[in-house]
Amino acid sequence: MPFITIKSIPKDENVKKSIVTKIVKVFEETYGCNAEHVSISIEECSSATIQQEIQKNMDKIYILRGNAVK
Repeated sequence: MPFITIKSIPKDENVKKSIVTKIVKVFEETYGCNAEHVSISIEECSSATIQQEIQKNMDKIYILRGNAVK
């Protein structure tokens, strides 16, 4: 039962809805779970806060600025 948190600079509601719809489809197709088991939150942050989060979570990051880390 995946719970996904997205931290991003502010985007409008249509963009956020489009993104979460696509992510749910990816989890259905790739992760093998039903949509009703996927939960997604979006936390709007400043660029500085996102940079702090990246530094704090380097051991968990799979892609950093478009490049594979793991």
